[in-house]
Amino acid sequence: MDGVLICLLSLTYAGISSGVFFGIRVVDILIVLGLIYKSRTKIGLPTWILMGLWFGSIAISTFMGALEGTAYLVSDLRFFVVFGLGVLLAITLAKNRSLKVEYIYYALIIGTLVIYHIIPYLSFIRFYYIPESFQSEEHLDTIFGPSTVLISYLFIYLVFKDRNRHFLFYFSYLLTAILIYRLRISRQDLIIMLLLFAWSIGYRLIYRIKLTYLLVIVAGTIASLVFIFQSDNERIKGIINPTEDTSYNYRVISNADFLEKYKREPAITKAFGFGMGSTFIFHYNEYLGRRELNILDNTPLTILLKSGYLGLLIYILIVLYPMVYLNWHQRVLLLFPIVLSMFLFNHALYNVLYIFGVYFVAFRLKDHRKQNIKLLNS
Repeated sequence: MDGVLICLLSLTYAGISSGVFFGIRVVDILIVLGLIYKSRTKIGLPTWILMGLWFGSIAISTFMGALEGTAYLVSDLRFFVVFGLGVLLAITLAKNRSLKVEYIYYALIIGTLVIYHIIPYLSFIRFYYIPESFQSEEHLDTIFGPSTVLISYLFIYLVFKDRNRHFLFYFSYLLTAILIYRLRISRQDLIIMLLLFAWSIGYRLIYRIKLTYLLVIVAGTIASLVFIFQSDNERIKGIINPTEDTSYNYRVISNADFLEKYKREPAITKAFGFGMGSTFIFHYNEYLGRRELNILDNTPLTILLKSGYLGLLIYILIVLYPMVYLNWHQRVLLLFPIVLSMFLFNHALYNVLYIFGVYFVAFRLKDHRKQNIKLLNS
């Protein structure tokens, strides 16, 4: 049952705009039901303290948002609450030692690829995964689908658990990255998965590197660079020349404008933010004019907007807390996807699978370390 729940969390995640059942996402429902199902699992006091602080900051921000009559109060409140609930569910599921993570990993790969392939042909599935604003003919070829976040986190966990796996295991992850990119064209997913693949191969061969392996790695790197430089796709070219990419410039301008205005706010606003549901208005250019944003493409700045320095400090503590149980290598690998997403996009907060993946993997690695210590002492 726990494995099925994890698969459903990953496969049903459909982005920020995937509101169903009066605006409540399927992922939100699954997390609440999962916590009810696992309610007897014990959770440590440090986690409860962090969650108490998080929900306390949410209460303050909600009060401020209600006073201002903000437009997106309920929507923001849901995302911030589910973020905390995702931490609790991840810990309870990680404590299940009988969980077959390998089976879940391969099930997610197969399920994700199947869904991506059938989305263009089944209208009800397309409507579920693709926001209403992208349902027009202009975006007929646009495909959104299940998140790849948990696939990457489970891959990290499996490599740490046993690095000496068959090379088909590693190349199946690379093939998955390429196939999903060709279907979805998400540069962030591609960069994260390619870098994790490169790390996994190096981690696998570090104690027995042969010239043949080095030549294969070099050849693969050259082929990837040639593909990027020769591609006509503007999104791919944006990886090499970000300053020529429209979305990159949009983020830089909006984030810089927000920071400049935030510096001039009174101390109480800096401490607690503008409140849940608040928005930010800035002038992009003469063509697009003024834009009103509910979220910025940067997690720390979005949290500053909603709940100020207090909320941001608690958020950082929540992300860093499970790292105390890990070694430096594990910390770097687990933080890499969430840090990259956190500073380039808002995904690290609004996609609950990021924090879920961090806590699930961290607490399973912690449990493995305890078991190994017991075996050595027995």
